[in-house]
Amino acid sequence: MNKTIEAALKNQKEAYSNNVEKAFDVVEQKIITSSKEGASSTLIAFDDLLSVDVSLKYIITHNSNRFIDDLAEHLEIDKELIKRVHSPKSPNDNLITGIYINWGETNAE
Repeated sequence: MNKTIEAALKNQKEAYSNNVEKAFDVVEQKIITSSKEGASSTLIAFDDLLSVDVSLKYIITHNSNRFIDDLAEHLEIDKELIKRVHSPKSPNDNLITGIYINWGETNAE
């Protein structure tokens, strides 16, 4: 493997590890806010993360599978309750613009 790619992969892994807890905090705050408004689910738009830290948007957008797995484990819910949100106006249908968490369907009491 090329040294540039090795360095890039190392940087990416470090950036994810250094910021994933901050992303979890943002998600938890949004869930609490949603629940206080009577909702049983929460939409996290990636653009909302820009006000907290630009790097959070990139980390979640470019690591969505890993982030959803890690978030489900962190929240202790089934990962099937977390869905990717795609922009209907995007020229690229694969553009992920957020995540939807249907936490009201959990077995938590």
